Amino acid sequence: FEDLSATINYNQYWSQEAVLRSWEVRNNLDIKFLKKWEFSLSYIDEFKRFEKDFRNNEMEVEIDYENKKGSALAFSYGRGNNFDSVFEQIGWEIDLKLQEKWNISYNIKKYWFNPDIDDDNSIIHYLRSTFYMNKDMFFKLFYQSKYNVTGGISNPDYDLSRETFQFVFVWRFLPPFGSVQLAFQQGTTRFTEVSGNEKTLFSKLSWVF
Repeated sequence: FEDLSATINYNQYWSQEAVLRSWEVRNNLDIKFLKKWEFSLSYIDEFKRFEKDFRNNEMEVEIDYENKKGSALAFSYGRGNNFDSVFEQIGWEIDLKLQEKWNISYNIKKYWFNPDIDDDNSIIHYLRSTFYMNKDMFFKLFYQSKYNVTGGISNPDYDLSRETFQFVFVWRFLPPFGSVQLAFQQGTTRFTEVSGNEKTLFSKLSWVF
């Protein structure tokens, strides 16, 4: 073993009328092995009070492999209860260091629920890449999409419900306190929106005198 750690986190949330609204217990166990492998086990148990009381929980296992040179591979599987539905999720992630100044990562996760009351069965995947011109100038690319899947895991019929593309350029012309950022985004710009295809250009200038 290289490292072994275990954590427990407990939170309670009360209303101003002294009514218990929710509580949550998070348990995590992480084991790092000397030969580039890591094993993680987590269990979440929670209580939520809305129109009625809910007990949610999730058990998740994750296995990671890292070659200590910037590339890694991860696999995860989870199962639990979510607001009166049984759910499962499975995911893969790969991180590659293509060159000394260029890295890329891809992540895909599949969620399915039984019963699927709100049509939440979905596939979410994202692609992220960073290229460094030098230590003070770099580009970032991010793409994410979410598909609703009807009829369970084996049905190939997908309806695109959310798609986001982002491109960011950063130049630290006066490091570390002077920088220019330019960003282009296609997709919804509001956290609560589930769909949209707006195109937005952002710019930011930071300069500490």
